[in-house]
Amino acid sequence: MRRCVYSTPLRILYAFTYTLRLCVYSTPLRILYASAYALRLYVYFTPPPKL
Repeated sequence: MRRCVYSTPLRILYAFTYTLRLCVYSTPLRILYASAYALRLYVYFTPPPKL
């Protein structure tokens, strides 16, 4: 019973990463868009350097 409880989230995570990998391989533009979005969030949340 406990083994089932522990293995189920791992299986969901593995399936999620597998489908995500398929999506990433099918559309390289999505990687570019995601990286640009992450970079925008990083620039937005980090304070500007003091001059």
